[in-house]
Amino acid sequence: PSARSALVHFAIPSLMEDSDKREAIRHTWLADLKTHYAGQASYKFYIGKSRCSRENGEVAEENRRHQDIEVVDEMD
Repeated sequence: PSARSALVHFAIPSLMEDSDKREAIRHTWLADLKTHYAGQASYKFYIGKSRCSRENGEVAEENRRHQDIEVVDEMD
C-alpha cells in the first residue's frame, strides 16, 4: 500500500552503505509486517543523497529491485 492509503507508515532512516542492514530488516520484521498487516501498513527507507555517484547508483539499483527507498536531498 502507499503511505497515503495505509493506517500507519514506517519511515526508516538508513545510510547509503547499510544495504546489508536494510536487507536484514526486509527479511525479518518487514516480512512479518507484510504478512500480518497487508494493506494496513507501509514503509520506506529514507536515505540522504551521497556525493558519490557510485553509491547513488547502487542505491538506485537496490530500489529498482525492492521499490522501498526514498533518497532525500540532504547529504549523509
